[in-house]
Amino acid sequence: MEEQQEGYYYRRSTSHYAALLSTLAQDPLLLPDVPDSPDLATVDALVSAELGNAMRLSVVRMDASSFDVLVPPTATVRSLKAAITKRINELEEQELGHRHFSWRHVWGSFCLCHGNVKLVGDSTVLRDVGVRDRDQIRFEAHVTSREAGLHSRAKRRRVWR
Repeated sequence: MEEQQEGYYYRRSTSHYAALLSTLAQDPLLLPDVPDSPDLATVDALVSAELGNAMRLSVVRMDASSFDVLVPPTATVRSLKAAITKRINELEEQELGHRHFSWRHVWGSFCLCHGNVKLVGDSTVLRDVGVRDRDQIRFEAHVTSREAGLHSRAKRRRVWR
């Protein structure tokens, strides 16, 4: 598959990626955002961002630290969560070695917010709620109400003997 962007052809093939990875490994000044051991998906996202085909979002944690993630312009909340999960796992592995997070607990306790809008529906398209390139997304405590019907009572557990 080839796309023409500003007079250049950008080929999405394995041989093209291999050549691109070797070029980036030799000259780190081309893309300063490339990590030490990039994979093809990371390089594809960085190239797409350079061509203007991806949104770079700044994610602010609860402790006021932030990091950037790259998502396609048609990304949903689910794909943003996947990008955040991948990025945090990479950051924690670099700093502390292998560490396991319970992402089910994280997404159950916290939600992502853009402005005053909580991004709770996984199928919500980011552009539909006003998220644009270079915007900030932040973590906030996720509070749901019983009136909304999102909480349910605990089921009784029967023990069969």
